[in-house]
Amino acid sequence: MIKGKVLTILALALAAVLQASFAPHFTAFNGWWFEWVNFVTVPMAAITIFERRRRNFSWIAAIVAGFFLDLYSQRFFGFWIIFLLVFAAIVKFGIKKYVRIPSYW
Repeated sequence: MIKGKVLTILALALAAVLQASFAPHFTAFNGWWFEWVNFVTVPMAAITIFERRRRNFSWIAAIVAGFFLDLYSQRFFGFWIIFLLVFAAIVKFGIKKYVRIPSYW
């Protein structure tokens, strides 16, 4: 259980490093959209959407993903942490309360 969470956090860290070092060399990743939909926010959004409402790992994933995005961001430090925490709150308390997302595992 804990091993999976640690591996997920390490995967988010690896995604942030790939985004900062690998992606700028390709023109496909230089668009304005890549700032918001990137290698870190997509897995973090998937974790938040597919996690059960009572679990708390998506909050930790939002903080870790936001921290790694803030390290390489041009915005003020804490912007991505706040943004991803607000996203997790909207999904947890808004969408998950009224929309049932099927889970097949």
